Amino acid sequence: MVVRSLFLVSRVVRRTIANDSHGEEIKAFVITTEAAQITEDELIAWSKEQMASYKYPRLIEFVEALPMTATGKILKRELGRAR
Repeated sequence: MVVRSLFLVSRVVRRTIANDSHGEEIKAFVITTEAAQITEDELIAWSKEQMASYKYPRLIEFVEALPMTATGKILKRELGRAR
């Protein structure tokens, strides 16, 4: 994902979530680097410039860790349940 190329972001996962007016929206779960001081609005604005209008996340959630399997794969379905 393009957001990962931003040096302030350590890891990111995108998920679609239900939206009443559009059906689905893109939500990004982001782990930032330790020195990062970036807001949700700044990250969305940066994403808007770098991605097509249908690809950039409308919602950002900063998390400390992502749910993973023993082999290191991200459990995307767990992100949907936990939030």
